[in-house]
Amino acid sequence: MPFIASLTARIEEGWHVYAITQPPGGPKALAVRVAPGQFVHLDGNVTGPKPRSVYDLAFDMSTQSYERSASFEVPLAVEKSTLPGESRATVEVFYQACSERRCLTPATAQVPLMLNVSRSKEERGQ
Repeated sequence: MPFIASLTARIEEGWHVYAITQPPGGPKALAVRVAPGQFVHLDGNVTGPKPRSVYDLAFDMSTQSYERSASFEVPLAVEKSTLPGESRATVEVFYQACSERRCLTPATAQVPLMLNVSRSKEERGQ
């Protein structure tokens, strides 16, 4: 059962995080993952807003980033074997945050996802 989850990152004033489209060879791109073994899995590519693109002397390349906030659409699907009812999963958001003066070590945020799983008439055999 596919669906789209909305994920919004709130970014502190004076900081930015690198975009999902950030090319390799510089700062770490934001990535959204679902750890294996959960009742949901990614079902396509995560999409987000158009990032700000600037040349960054520290990385000696053009970087793509988000400031203040950014919302993403995360295509997910529920495993067919999942029983109906409330279930909890965790979405992992890997990111690197920088200010004008420094960059923090890349980190992963654990985002809880609560779902109420139900079955369609076709799936219930009706």
